[in-house]
Amino acid sequence: MNRNISLIILSIPLGLFLLPVAFFFYKLSGKSLMYVNGRIYQFLITLRHGKWYEERLDKAIEYLDLSPGVRVLEVGCGAGKFSKRLLGRGVKLKGIDINENFICELQRRYEGSFEMGDALNLKYPGNTFDRAVMFDIMHHLGDYEKAVRELVRVLRPGGYAIIWEGSETFGEDKIPPKFSKTLMEVLDGKTNAVDIDALKRGFDFKEIEPYCYRLTK
Repeated sequence: MNRNISLIILSIPLGLFLLPVAFFFYKLSGKSLMYVNGRIYQFLITLRHGKWYEERLDKAIEYLDLSPGVRVLEVGCGAGKFSKRLLGRGVKLKGIDINENFICELQRRYEGSFEMGDALNLKYPGNTFDRAVMFDIMHHLGDYEKAVRELVRVLRPGGYAIIWEGSETFGEDKIPPKFSKTLMEVLDGKTNAVDIDALKRGFDFKEIEPYCYRLTK
């Protein structure tokens, strides 16, 4: 059986079971179940996005144009799914996240490459990194424009950043507004819509490229 079909068939009963569990966990703790530990996060990411998520990770690696020894900053490294791909290219990686559980797990697996850090106040001096990447992070930030300024500040001359972010209406506009906000917080924690047009006005982006589309009919 095709892997994608198998995943869809598996996802339906698992989703029906996990969604109520995630909802009650959120109500009791105020946190998304996804961010309890790395294994839960990896499992739910795969369940939620399937093969498409893996394709996005590979495409981001392609855009970064990496070679061994390149200094890379990953802001919001999470449980390390993208980090593993970066380290496999032989880069000098520094991954940061505000989730202490994730960072502790990654430090045990990859000594010296990961530490706690805030996207809005990077502790690194200017001209430190050749590449920087934020993968599905901006919707978690209150002041995402400041986060982009910080990203630019720590880049060396000639360096560049890749920012990958989903559309604010990618699927959520099909959910009744009464449930949409709660559902997204249950699945992904507190989020904010990212105004791409505002970012374009404030920064000189070399390229903004849509990667995928939703069929409406």
